[in-house]
Amino acid sequence: MNSPQVLFRVFVFSVLFSVILFPNQSALAQLTMVQGNSTGATAEAEKEKDTTIPLETVASLDLIPHGIGVSKDGRVFVCFARPSEKTPFTLAELKNGVPVAYPNLEVNTLDLQNPSRYLISVLSATVDTNGRLWVLDTGRYNLQQVPDAIKLWCIDLDTNKVIKQLPISTKIAKGNVLRDFEIDMNYGSEGTAFLCGTSPQGVSAIITLDLATGAAMRRLENHFSTKAEPEFVVFAEGEMLRLRSAPDKEPVDFTPGLAAISLSTDGKTVYYCGYGSNRIFSVDAQLLADPKSSEKDVEKSVKTVATTITTPSGIAADAQGHIFYTDVEDNSIWARQNNAADKKLCRDDRLIWPEHLFIAQDGYMYVSASQFNRRPQFHYGKDLTQKPFYVFRLKMSQVE
Repeated sequence: MNSPQVLFRVFVFSVLFSVILFPNQSALAQLTMVQGNSTGATAEAEKEKDTTIPLETVASLDLIPHGIGVSKDGRVFVCFARPSEKTPFTLAELKNGVPVAYPNLEVNTLDLQNPSRYLISVLSATVDTNGRLWVLDTGRYNLQQVPDAIKLWCIDLDTNKVIKQLPISTKIAKGNVLRDFEIDMNYGSEGTAFLCGTSPQGVSAIITLDLATGAAMRRLENHFSTKAEPEFVVFAEGEMLRLRSAPDKEPVDFTPGLAAISLSTDGKTVYYCGYGSNRIFSVDAQLLADPKSSEKDVEKSVKTVATTITTPSGIAADAQGHIFYTDVEDNSIWARQNNAADKKLCRDDRLIWPEHLFIAQDGYMYVSASQFNRRPQFHYGKDLTQKPFYVFRLKMSQVE
């Protein structure tokens, strides 16, 4: 962690202590003040300077959105986690802003006895260069892993039929939540998937999956770039993000090693980042995908491409050399281009825990706001999320 972040977090702790001494001033107000002025500018001045691209509301939802995929002709697909049977579907297409089960309600059936045949809990989706929709099913229900439920599916958007099903074994997943992925058609006879395997307790890794054979490998396991940095603390809405199971138990820091993965437009570079770090890394895609490449060769290709001032949850890259990342601490989206200074593209109070980014061919970048930091596991079992939940987009033509 760089020294400004250390100083900022020390300052936050001092504010928390001052709240104990001076209870008349709210902790949230003080922390919001600290967070808004962490760069030395006032909150209003920073907002006026940095909020240059307005967010457009794509959908206002009753369900919590995660991954987003947008087809060449502008069809928008959204993923929803399935914490309980109250969530009727986990994959939907937005029609006039309303989510409709996709490809149909039957495929979204919550069947824990036959989980390989149905979608259980999808967190991410993407559209490949051939215009096909891919969805990654974490196979988790009510925060528990369902046996034989982890899988990657391909759906033909012309016929709305599932045309490929690739199971992923729990031996490969190793307890990781497969929460993000990219499809690269450059490697393998039918392409390769790069999966982001994250775990708050276990060991994170990038998993490669041959789309022709289904063969999978764990890459960069135990590498520093997929681990949380020591004593790193995640903040959101002015509070430390900690796992709080019960008032009589000590809270545990939430610092999983990996959060998001993205791919350069030429398919040669994989970008990734973690919740327990403020750095964005890159690795050579060909080395990552080639089973003949040694782990040492893969590790040698890892580079730090950005050190952010915040904790990113989603990343994306465009053909102009921009790397975009979300900011869970400040409800915003940032951009960096060719090692230039980072620029805040937008900030919105509704953008609570901006999670996934997707750059579509319709000229927009899409983002979901999942309110992840308000989930029960961080608040002694109390769900603090508030409807509605949002999917937004911003015009890429306004990115400088």
